[in-house]
Amino acid sequence: MAKLIRLNSARRGKREVFFSKRELGEILSAYSMGVIKGDWRDYAIDRGGHMATFSIFRSSREHPLYSVVKTQKPGQNDPVFALFNGPKPVTSSGSFSTVMNRFRTMPRLVKG
Repeated sequence: MAKLIRLNSARRGKREVFFSKRELGEILSAYSMGVIKGDWRDYAIDRGGHMATFSIFRSSREHPLYSVVKTQKPGQNDPVFALFNGPKPVTSSGSFSTVMNRFRTMPRLVKG
């Protein structure tokens, strides 16, 4: 006889982390301003397990210039957001707005 698997209980244990519609909209808005200025040309969205990452590139052949990361481990009620400048951590907070405000005020390359 076949074993009955209830989908609700099977899905509860596998809670994946991703950006909400509002968070993704705000990140894409900030990214589009960099594209308009000619600073950035590509982005990538990755997710895996307990983490979602939005990475910004100058070109697709380079390492990311900036990354916004959302992490929520099992048992953790609220996610933690972090901003990276390349591999270096810039800031980390439980508030998405705090991380995005820091991202918007990061120094940018000035073209002459």
